[in-house]
Amino acid sequence: IQDGDGNALTSTHIGNHIYQIDKVQPRTLSIRRQNPLSESTNLAAVVYRVTFSEPVYNVSAANFYLYGTEGQNSAAIQDVQYASSTEVDVTVNTVAGGDGHLRLYLHAVGGIIDEAGNGLVGGYYGGESFYVDRSLPAVLSILRNNPTEEIVQETSLTFRVNFSEDVSNVSLSNFALT
Repeated sequence: IQDGDGNALTSTHIGNHIYQIDKVQPRTLSIRRQNPLSESTNLAAVVYRVTFSEPVYNVSAANFYLYGTEGQNSAAIQDVQYASSTEVDVTVNTVAGGDGHLRLYLHAVGGIIDEAGNGLVGGYYGGESFYVDRSLPAVLSILRNNPTEEIVQETSLTFRVNFSEDVSNVSLSNFALT
């Protein structure tokens, strides 16, 4: 090796730089319920946790699509926060008074990258859903059950109470005779 004037290189230099070439694109591993962990809820907001195969950057609400059925079709993404370098929490506001399913999808759009600048591979359309029950139960009817006649001489009567949905914690203190 010579310079422009013909001087030969007399020593060698061993560099101390190590370079790693990363051509592996990050992937979405899962979209799971984070809060609550159960499928059925009546909460005003729910949280999904999105997990990636490696640390990613530039994740925002614009990367997601929220699908809601029935009374939850106008639910909206409220916030996107990093839980760690490989996990993002997406908070969704549910619809008051509405019942329905919610599912979060990750669009196959640009923007999400890893440290080397490799873009995310595709979208993610699997994952867990929530069933949101924000409707209050209602009494549909109270009917004589035994005996069914209006005028009776029995000392005991049985009534059947029909509710708009399954209920629990029903007790004698919930009723009054008039």
